[in-house]
Amino acid sequence: MYFPEQQEYKISNKSEEELKRLTLDENMTEIQRAYHILTKGQQIQKKAIYSCLAKILPKGFDQLFKVVMEEVLQQDEDNQIVAGKQFQKLLKEQQLKDHQLQQIYELCVQILKIWSQPVLEEWCDTMDLVLRKIELKPHITQLILLLTDSSQPTISRQTACRLIATMAELKAIKGPLLDRARLLCSDHETEIRLSMAKDVMLKICRVIDQESLETYLLEKVLELYYDSDLCVKQYGMKLFYDIAQYLSGDEIKTRVVKLFIDQIQSQIEESKLVMSKVCGNIYNLIHSYLERNIQNILLFLSIYKDYSKSKSLEIRLNFAFNFPAILSLSQKRFEFFQDAYLIVAFDTNEEVIRCLISSFHEIVLLSESSEQLLNILQQWMKHKSLNVLEVLILRFSQIVGAFQDHSVTSLTLPILDGFNAIFNNKKQLGTIIEFFNSTSNISLDHQ
Repeated sequence: MYFPEQQEYKISNKSEEELKRLTLDENMTEIQRAYHILTKGQQIQKKAIYSCLAKILPKGFDQLFKVVMEEVLQQDEDNQIVAGKQFQKLLKEQQLKDHQLQQIYELCVQILKIWSQPVLEEWCDTMDLVLRKIELKPHITQLILLLTDSSQPTISRQTACRLIATMAELKAIKGPLLDRARLLCSDHETEIRLSMAKDVMLKICRVIDQESLETYLLEKVLELYYDSDLCVKQYGMKLFYDIAQYLSGDEIKTRVVKLFIDQIQSQIEESKLVMSKVCGNIYNLIHSYLERNIQNILLFLSIYKDYSKSKSLEIRLNFAFNFPAILSLSQKRFEFFQDAYLIVAFDTNEEVIRCLISSFHEIVLLSESSEQLLNILQQWMKHKSLNVLEVLILRFSQIVGAFQDHSVTSLTLPILDGFNAIFNNKKQLGTIIEFFNSTSNISLDHQ
């Protein structure tokens, strides 16, 4: 006998009155429905409207915005966040009129006074987009000064720090905002100082003139450089070396050179990480001032070579990334760095090897040690990682060209001709692997 499977039926627990409120007149337009739901609908219906604001508002902005503004301020965090995302989408996709931008700006001002981190983070992004589109920015300075006041909660002050960065990018940072930025670098709250060191101060320093930078801001940058909190200090150091290029020759010659030589010797891992990252750019900036002091040059190069042995993957990556610049500026032969280069050339992490391959053609051009570099290339061609082989293929024509510029014409043996042929014909990667396997015993030694 056949017994049908039991089926579960959901029974609505809503009253007749509630069901009636959820039912909409089919003759309503989309804008009328949205207005009805926002003013009289249920929460689940309102969430659906907030999720479609970017689509609905352009069709009836003037009819809907006032009620949206009133409603969204009363909503829970989830709906406020959804609305923030939708306004960002609207600002990116639609060409809004000035009065519409002004209304969205006023809504952002109201929302940014809410003490909720997720909501503030979302609506700060919305305000960022508005400020980039709106010509008149009434009261924005007063708003930022209000939100960064020491009496405000930390999250509000962090949000306002982001707005200072936006104003800097818009080249509207001056007067009271510049003074407030200086104060925030010395703030009693670690989170605020971290925000300034991590992002805000760099954007300010990029847009103000050199005299103002050295007179008003450099002192505050150095406060972050020597901050008692290790994380703030780390970002403060990177900030200083990032803005060094904007300083005068006298500041570079004295302050930047001294701090660089002092800091490069630090044994603190966080300091090593920062210095390994910035060393290429800073060495390029100060090497002409170091030429008179060979001991400082040798000290730096010795420390730089030690980065190749670091247990930190990021430091080894920084060694690989900076190597072309260091080799070209140091006036040293490749042999001086050879041992360190060989360590990272056969690193256990393929990301380091990929980084080296990306600049290998530059190293060939800068080096006279063709035989050793050919041996490294041969080993890379036998590598088992597809990711390594892919980048090798992408760079191979440049590598061959670099060797040929060094008159290593015999490099174009069948193995290299075949390699170029595969690259030019864009064969499948499997064909490349087969090619490597079939030629793995062929010597690359040039005649």
